[in-house]
Amino acid sequence: MKLMQAVVIAGGNGSRLVTKGITTPKILLEFEGKTLLEIQLLNLIEAGFTEVVYLLGFGSVEITKEIRKLKDRLGIQLKIIVEEESLGTGGSLVNIIDILEEHFLVIYGDLLIDSNLSELSNEFQMTNSDLILVRPSEHMNDSDLVSLNMFGYVDNFYPKSSPRSILRNIAATGVFFLKKSSILQMKNWFGKQKFDLDRKGLPYLLREGIAVKSVFNLGFIKDVGTVERIESAQKEWARHSDWRFPRKIIFLDRDGVITKNMDNQANLNSLVVMPGFVDAVKKFRDLHFKIYVTTNQPGLAKGFFDWAMLESVHGTIDSTLSVEGLFLDGWYVCPHHPEIGFENEVHNLKVDCNCRKPKVGMLESITSKQSINKSESWMVGDGLRDMQVASNFGVRFAAIKSQELESTDLQYSFKNLLEFAEFLVLSEMSKTK
Repeated sequence: MKLMQAVVIAGGNGSRLVTKGITTPKILLEFEGKTLLEIQLLNLIEAGFTEVVYLLGFGSVEITKEIRKLKDRLGIQLKIIVEEESLGTGGSLVNIIDILEEHFLVIYGDLLIDSNLSELSNEFQMTNSDLILVRPSEHMNDSDLVSLNMFGYVDNFYPKSSPRSILRNIAATGVFFLKKSSILQMKNWFGKQKFDLDRKGLPYLLREGIAVKSVFNLGFIKDVGTVERIESAQKEWARHSDWRFPRKIIFLDRDGVITKNMDNQANLNSLVVMPGFVDAVKKFRDLHFKIYVTTNQPGLAKGFFDWAMLESVHGTIDSTLSVEGLFLDGWYVCPHHPEIGFENEVHNLKVDCNCRKPKVGMLESITSKQSINKSESWMVGDGLRDMQVASNFGVRFAAIKSQELESTDLQYSFKNLLEFAEFLVLSEMSKTK
């Protein structure tokens, strides 16, 4: 599918910055010598978009001058629409419905971004659904979150004011790939009133039974809506790694590595996070690893617990990390189990799948959209299945000592995840000597 139209919503008045003495429109803030406007535009051009529509309000005169300079230099079709009054991120799209393509990208103007935007169109071709780009947030308690079902579709939206102690750290980014027909639905409901796209518009679509699918961000994305976030973004942008290059990845088993074995249960009463887990994640982050959990959860197929119960367990772990400003890059769950005969079993999950370890389906899903440096990547687990999946996928295996592995010849064996993380730190130090 040929990518055509992107809409950049940059009509906000920047009130949180103005109160701190910053009067430059957010989209004209500079990072490493380029404005946010240019950085976004270069990312859109790389992804294949041929037209960008700018919806402006505060600072429109200054922004328009910069847009015209970039238009002449980059040779892309750029349109400018100045709103006479603030319409909100949803209302501004309704206002321009007559010029929208049948499907189009939306990006908020305060995002510093270098991301896999073309992946949104790839997913759209497979699902024909409205899409939202999501990511784990470094500031989970100050982010709008979404919950997802087992298949990655959005169940609900949670504004930053809502309780989140058991919610997964899946934050809305301010990037969407939408159908014009969905904006028409919003127009019929909201009329010309001001409303937010993610807090009111998309939840309305969900209530109407219109599917919204998630796509996880693989690159760099950070909003610059506050002075503190601008300062943080400038530092991170200067040292951020290119998502296009092969990445070092740590694949973690859950039971016996992150938590004590939960014995086919998924309730918060049986959740015990292993000592040192948070410190281990911090060390992995400092070493620039991406971190994914890959876990067999046959209790879903057996009917011992449901998806919401499992997500509450994983959300609690996410919340534990978020207190320290840490996060995992994703949770990958195999819900299947081939054997039948359980009283409350879920029949459509009783299949011989490709994702149940020691098969490599979960690891392939993680790496199908990003490159992996296998020689620098690890599978960490406490069981034979984890050791086998590491061998099958071609990454090194770090064993967490367990009764199941005690008679196995292991090259790398550790008493817990933190000891493994400390080993990696020492290994990295030895490389620099």
